[in-house]
Amino acid sequence: MINNKPLWKIEQIDNINLNIDFLCDFEKNEYFSFKNQKRRIEFFASRILAKEFISDFLGILPQEISIKNDSNRRPYVIARDKIFFISLSHRGGFVGVAFDKDFSPYIGIDIEIIENKRYDFLKEYMPEIDSSNSNSLLEIWSIKEAVLKLLGKGLSVDMRLIEVREEKIELKGILKDLAESFKISKISYELIKRGDLISCICWVEA
Repeated sequence: MINNKPLWKIEQIDNINLNIDFLCDFEKNEYFSFKNQKRRIEFFASRILAKEFISDFLGILPQEISIKNDSNRRPYVIARDKIFFISLSHRGGFVGVAFDKDFSPYIGIDIEIIENKRYDFLKEYMPEIDSSNSNSLLEIWSIKEAVLKLLGKGLSVDMRLIEVREEKIELKGILKDLAESFKISKISYELIKRGDLISCICWVEA
């Protein structure tokens, strides 16, 4: 077990008590700003899961925790005297949260569901693998999405700037420059497989 491995939790939305009292005023405003009911529920469930998980870790009430987004849409927590980044993901009726127990800002989680996707499209962004195996493609896709979240970037950045070879993550171009500016020398990851769910947690080695 790696000592600085982050804390994470993935749960089905149906198993979460969607109590709106867990949201603070600006979170409620954001919740009601979504027109799509599915998006509302995903937002709602991810915040509640995160608050319950973080409250257990910090020993405080969920109502003492607020979750906001920075200018790059990265979620961060305000909990009493602590402010730290977390990572959230939702897909196919599941939501997930991850954060570093030492409150490092470099954390990423992604959830994917095995389903009928355009695997020909996915392969365009994965030059490191030569396989039509849908599970392998989704695993690499999930790793890359988690890495982009760790670096505070979204899918606007070309995924081909991330290569996963022999369990090592290599960054190129602007992502390599960004990691160097953050003094990141190594990104570790763990894949989680549960039924039709494939997920990835990424973090930075100390």
